[in-house]
Amino acid sequence: ANQRTTLMLQRISYELDEAGVRAILDARGFAGKYNAVYVPEKSSKRANLGYAFVNFEGPDFAALCISTCSGTHFGRADPSRICLVAYSRAQGLAFMSQRIVGGARRSQRAAMCRGHTESHQDRCL
Repeated sequence: ANQRTTLMLQRISYELDEAGVRAILDARGFAGKYNAVYVPEKSSKRANLGYAFVNFEGPDFAALCISTCSGTHFGRADPSRICLVAYSRAQGLAFMSQRIVGGARRSQRAAMCRGHTESHQDRCL
């Protein structure tokens, strides 16, 4: 049986942050059915990278999100951005916690390492 609960929502509107993703999920009937959302942001913090990760309370809710959200606009209606939803390769709350904490650290490191030569980049990663 499928026990996967973590999804990757691709091709979401670039202006969405975590609160925006949560608001859309809640409006589509998923309030209380997920327990973590992670939206990677560009280092400028003015836009996301076009995708988000969501961990659901159970596999049935994740499957329902795939059927409900795939093929729809997720955020501002842009004809070229139709949401694709798939299971994340990594699964669970532990993964989500690492992404959230690790994403913040990577953003800080990237900001500190801008302008370094390629030979010094390995020290920044």
